[in-house]
Amino acid sequence: MKLKGSETMTWVEYTLFYFVFAILILSSIKIAKSKNAVISLNESYVIKGIAINFIVIAHWVQLYIQNGGSDKIVQPFMKMGVFAVAVFFCLSGYGLSKKENVEKYWYKKLTKLIIPYIILNLIFNCIIRGIGGLFTISFLEYLGIFKPFWFIAVLIIDYFFWWINFKLVKKKNYRIVLLFVELIILLLVLLILGKPTYWYNSNIAFGVGVLIGTYECELKRLFNTKWLITFIMTLVLFLISAIVKKKFYFIPEFIISNIMLAIFCFAIFLIMDKFRLDSKIISVIGKRSMYIYIIHIFILDMFRKKMYMNMPLDTVIFFVGIYIVTFISYFVLNDIFGRLIKNGQK
Repeated sequence: MKLKGSETMTWVEYTLFYFVFAILILSSIKIAKSKNAVISLNESYVIKGIAINFIVIAHWVQLYIQNGGSDKIVQPFMKMGVFAVAVFFCLSGYGLSKKENVEKYWYKKLTKLIIPYIILNLIFNCIIRGIGGLFTISFLEYLGIFKPFWFIAVLIIDYFFWWINFKLVKKKNYRIVLLFVELIILLLVLLILGKPTYWYNSNIAFGVGVLIGTYECELKRLFNTKWLITFIMTLVLFLISAIVKKKFYFIPEFIISNIMLAIFCFAIFLIMDKFRLDSKIISVIGKRSMYIYIIHIFILDMFRKKMYMNMPLDTVIFFVGIYIVTFISYFVLNDIFGRLIKNGQK
């Protein structure tokens, strides 16, 4: 595919990526007087809503640049996507650490994430490959274990690590240490298998989320008394890691990236201790973030098959198409599997 016309984006993209998105984020920020949890359930949805938009924009900008685009104004979004993925890993770990009924949580994840994911995968593969084409791919490829669904595959492995540790290890200190050991082993396995760097350059953030959720009470006391010095130290460590990543090329990129992104996620929690996020629009998007992730990959694949990339029309079609298909599929599948959850919990 090639760009049709100018190699730079138009006012439509600039307005969508910067102005509209910025207004939605800024309008959701409130000063927090007191909070029981560092990040509430609704705030996690808002953060996920922001993060998934960064990921979608990053992938769209990446496709645009791969096809000859040279607009430096939108290129920073490619790097923002990596930070957004780390935030997803971190929030997943944070949410898991608060679950007491492990079996109930696994049943919910199975019915609301994994099974709908397989169904959507089947539907879109039928559209892209044709029904006959499904017989030409392996079972693991169909499930999405190979790209582009690496994120869900790695996240499911992370869930499994947490579940095993929760069931077998009683002391939380040992569970945390064991989890980080497992995440490092997973990182090394993916490296040995020759998977792309993005498969394992942010996954340690999952462990950071579990760590924060497990020791939230202790961290709240620290934040109440030494928030400023903790924030300054975190900021300094983040800047040092960013400089090391840029200047010291002999250090493997995935090592310093995991460290930098883990520090970034901790900084997010520090900031969220003093602020409150509340946006109905972004929260609704955040609740459907996994559907958006799955669907935008398929729609992106459809655009890759086009001969020309027509800006800004394709940008509008891309984003509108993602949200229309997401909300329709979420409404249908969530209704079906929501009933299964209720019946399974009786």
